[in-house]
Amino acid sequence: MRLDRSVVEEMRVGPGRPAGLSQRGTASTTARWSASSGAHRKEIAEQDLSSFVSELQSAQELLWASDTYALLVIVQAMDAAGKDGTIKHVMSGVNPQGCQVT
Repeated sequence: MRLDRSVVEEMRVGPGRPAGLSQRGTASTTARWSASSGAHRKEIAEQDLSSFVSELQSAQELLWASDTYALLVIVQAMDAAGKDGTIKHVMSGVNPQGCQVT
């Protein structure tokens, strides 16, 4: 499963540019599961998560081997909004030895 190009562009921050978090929306994205509703929405999100985890695992191996590029993931939300659970699920397939958490 590859992210739609519009989602990638929505989330991407170019090298040397500020992330501009205050200008980025937190209420929505163009991901297909966010447009769905009810149980179907959860089902699509779980399928996408499974696919994303395996892609992230493969990408980590490539990034680690190249020792040139890195991936910065920013999780922004209010207290008790589920950041820890999100990180736990998304990073479940990643080797912790190749990560730095701040």
